[in-house]
Amino acid sequence: MTVGELSKNLPWVEKYRPSKLEDLVSHDDIIQTINQFMKENQLPHLLFYGPPGTGKTSTILACARQMYTPQQFNSMNTKLKTVFRNCWSSQCPPVVQCERLGRGSDWSFPNVCAKAHKMYASAAFRMKLNQFMKENQLPHLLFYGPPGTGKTSTILACARQMYTPQQFNSMVLELNASDDRGIGIVRGQILSFASTRTIFKAGPKLIILDEADAMTNDAQNALRRIIEKYTENVRFCIICNYLGKIIPALQSRCTRFRFAPLQQSQIVPRLKEIVEKENVKITEDGIKALLTLSGGDMRKVLNTLQSTWLAYRDVTEDNVYTCVGHPLRSDINYILNCLLNENDFAACFKKIQDLKIAKGLALGDILTEVHTIIQRAKFPPEVLIKLVIAMADSEVRLASGCSERIELASLIAAFQLCKDQIDVEVLSS
Repeated sequence: MTVGELSKNLPWVEKYRPSKLEDLVSHDDIIQTINQFMKENQLPHLLFYGPPGTGKTSTILACARQMYTPQQFNSMNTKLKTVFRNCWSSQCPPVVQCERLGRGSDWSFPNVCAKAHKMYASAAFRMKLNQFMKENQLPHLLFYGPPGTGKTSTILACARQMYTPQQFNSMVLELNASDDRGIGIVRGQILSFASTRTIFKAGPKLIILDEADAMTNDAQNALRRIIEKYTENVRFCIICNYLGKIIPALQSRCTRFRFAPLQQSQIVPRLKEIVEKENVKITEDGIKALLTLSGGDMRKVLNTLQSTWLAYRDVTEDNVYTCVGHPLRSDINYILNCLLNENDFAACFKKIQDLKIAKGLALGDILTEVHTIIQRAKFPPEVLIKLVIAMADSEVRLASGCSERIELASLIAAFQLCKDQIDVEVLSS
């Protein structure tokens, strides 16, 4: 079969798939932002999400064809798939070099803390770790908490403080979520590293198991015996987001530290330092938007800051929200006004649905923002309880894959039922 015949027999959805970004028929803001990323040679890690058939795969394939020649495409496309697989977790493998890496770098990685005293954690926690290292009495550690709160940065800062750059590779073994960490790796690579001593430095080695809650129970049980047997030769630092996914036998063998979401007072000084070094033009409402979206996740703050700066050059509240596809405050006010004041169900549904389509908003993001606002409203307690339960049920169904149209109708219905129980005019006064 010739190439022409093969092309002729292709399904139209593949035959007419856009090959250039300008061929895409929608998402102008996203296309403009990605074009700016590629023009500046600063393409970040990307996460495309949304309903099927909205152009997610076509967009990244068009980007790849624009970045590489046809001869390069096949080999580079394979490499891209490997990168995306390795970055499936929330934490990509961190870099060893902790100074600023240049204009093509990811701001969240060069700004990993290089020393323990620069960590974002509390002063009491830093003091404990420094005391452990000073007395050469570092125990097995278990760090747990939400993503972006400094777990990996903390142990890497400790490792750089304990070992010289020449000793680092031989004394530290780091396994990330992108690595295979089944029982075979535990009995092979981890056991081999833990059982051998080094002649270059007295003291224990360090094994860092990042995203350890992805390890199987069999692997964790095998790890328990290695921790017991080779304690004199090695220390383990187990890092996870969910403590409940670590078996009790491992928890009891480690000193546990919980990493809470970072406070704004901890994020803002570091944020302003990076803004000054990178000469970023940012407004106060832009800083507030970054803090609101981050939820205490420092990595998310820096990634959103860099993406917004690359796309718009001015980091303002509207630009931050637009860059990440989050509803603007004006959009949420409009939606809330429809929910509270529009008595015609069909008209309310059409207004909100048209806005969602026009701006590409996700109902889950709308639910989150509406929930935040109604918590401050003066609803009667019994009405607020019913409304919050209805919104929570909608969010659960959305997470299970239910239709956004049906759940939007459910949200409007919940507000209509609540309005029947309260006087909106009295509430607004």
